[in-house]
Amino acid sequence: MEHRRGKYRKKAPNMQLILLGLIAVLVVLLIVMVCIAVSSGRPTPTQPTESSTTAESSSTTPPTSSTVTTAPAGLDLLFPTGSYTVTTEDSITFQGNSDPDLPLTINGKTVARNSDGSFTYQAQLNSGENIFEVAYNGETVSYTVEYRYVVEYFSPSDAQTYGSGATIFFEVSARTGSTVTAAFNGTTITMDKGANQSGFGASEGFTIYVGEYTLTNINTSDLELGAITFTATYNGVTETYSSGNILCTKSAQILASDPSVTPSTGGYLDVGSGYIGEVINYSAETMYSWDNDGYSHPVNNYLPQGTLDYVSTDILTSNDGKNNYRLMRCGWRVFTKKNNPPAAKTTVLNCYIGKLPDHNEIGFVSMENQGQYSVMTLDVLWKAPFRLLLEAQDYRNPNGGSGRSYQVSAFTSTYLDITFCYATVFTGDLVIPPDNPLFSHATLTQNESDCTLRLHFKEAGAFYGWDANYNAQGQLCFKFLNPPKVTKSDNAYGVDLTGIKIMLDVGHGGVDGGAVKSTSAGIRYTEAERNLNLSTLLKAELESMGATVLMNREDNSTRTVDERILMMRGSNVDLLIAVHHNSNSNNTANGFCSFYYSPFSHVVTHKVNDATRAAGIYNSSSVGWHVYYMGRQTYCPVVLTENGYMSNLADMDAIADQATNVKKAQAIARGIADYYLLFAE
Repeated sequence: MEHRRGKYRKKAPNMQLILLGLIAVLVVLLIVMVCIAVSSGRPTPTQPTESSTTAESSSTTPPTSSTVTTAPAGLDLLFPTGSYTVTTEDSITFQGNSDPDLPLTINGKTVARNSDGSFTYQAQLNSGENIFEVAYNGETVSYTVEYRYVVEYFSPSDAQTYGSGATIFFEVSARTGSTVTAAFNGTTITMDKGANQSGFGASEGFTIYVGEYTLTNINTSDLELGAITFTATYNGVTETYSSGNILCTKSAQILASDPSVTPSTGGYLDVGSGYIGEVINYSAETMYSWDNDGYSHPVNNYLPQGTLDYVSTDILTSNDGKNNYRLMRCGWRVFTKKNNPPAAKTTVLNCYIGKLPDHNEIGFVSMENQGQYSVMTLDVLWKAPFRLLLEAQDYRNPNGGSGRSYQVSAFTSTYLDITFCYATVFTGDLVIPPDNPLFSHATLTQNESDCTLRLHFKEAGAFYGWDANYNAQGQLCFKFLNPPKVTKSDNAYGVDLTGIKIMLDVGHGGVDGGAVKSTSAGIRYTEAERNLNLSTLLKAELESMGATVLMNREDNSTRTVDERILMMRGSNVDLLIAVHHNSNSNNTANGFCSFYYSPFSHVVTHKVNDATRAAGIYNSSSVGWHVYYMGRQTYCPVVLTENGYMSNLADMDAIADQATNVKKAQAIARGIADYYLLFAE
């Protein structure tokens, strides 16, 4: 029976062996899962299938992986943690937890999950941006994964602002052995391996490449320089990325030299950039840049109020130490302040930091005959300088030289040239009306850095003065004095000067008495008083011909240089006669002297001298060239008269004699009448 029982009895299972088997299976499964997890977390990067791949450029840095996206409700996505992820691995593993009974897809593919809802999903990446649509329980969210095969990161990546003159340092982490460049502001920089790789955060297999670019320090306004483009090539694959826009703020530095803004031809000066001189006086007298004597010449010209140009930062001093100047880019030397005796100096230039346009544009509007004047109106882009010159005019000493003499034998000029500095554009029809009394026609020459407008006279030497200003509309207006209109008369001088306006510049006055001398009888006179006396007599003679006569003083009062010039300019006079008396340390010097400055004052000056010589009042008479401040004005012809030497006793007695003074006034008036008879109809 024992044997039978043994034959049919079920044998009890060995529970210890079963338990060991289960443990072994679990260990194997655990090892497999760990391997899968490790493999999916950092796959070995592979080269993109295409031999050359260029990544999309981006003007801004994409969101980092820390930017959390809103996953569908019930889906706990552990990785990736943000809507935009950058990786140098060629695959990515999505990991998370969800309800296993609800549908989950990534880019339309069903995601397998464990019984507890956990899942991992590995996807291969293409070079550049990869879009993944994660759909769960009817909701969808997008994730972007950028696969950078060559470049790990680059800097700067965001938009940046730098000060002028700053150095931008570039940094790119790229696969070791890459060729890396940075293109910026028209320059391509080859980036080299950084010297200290241990101080950087590059991953294994990547190297930090560095480069730099120094910004300009001459910009006088903010510069938008655009983005920096980084390009890296490795193993035949090229990736390109862009930073945000780079802004270079304006320089606070004024450059002493800046040839980039200075024309290379035409007599321009490199005075730097960033420092602007603005004419704030009614006009600015110009001089040669190299002429340090403190005087202008007939080949220079005035610049009207409002004129702008770059000027030197250095203030220069004349040889006599009395005047200060700045150099202008247009080639002139200009007073910073000018002597305004007997008052204080007048400021001519206001200087400040700024930027001017890189060129000027001129538009011809009209040439109109407005009675006393021919007026040319021009549109301008900005109030740049100009150079005005009477051409085809011979000077005895064209370079000035000793005594700064610009004498002429005759006024022979046949045209007027106006060169508009920096003007590379000239528009409008150059139409000169046929009835214009001064000009026959106009021509334009476009130079390399500017343009020249040539106004041709109807007759040689038929020019009488000019002025320029900017009107309320900002247009540049030139006023050219037309030929006088007079008629012959049966008066003592044979000419009717009705409509002619003459100003008498009565020398000295008030606190400025001029020379003080005595007659042989011991009676002392000041030059100021004698000037006023003779001017009053001359005024009466001119008025007898019908002229309108203005005197800039009618008593012993003080008139500054500016007051005299502004009265001359504001009165629209046709002629100015300056009345002075001479003095010299050489007591034998004697006689009458008449002086001119501009060539167009030459004719009337000689007429006055010829009539005075014919009157037989003086032992001698002469005509000369002089830099007398009123004579340097260009509004009309100007004659400076020196009516005897107060330092010569015989001349001084005649200066004190009223009957002789009447003859002097009549002689000057006769010369003026003879001048106007040239125009009488």
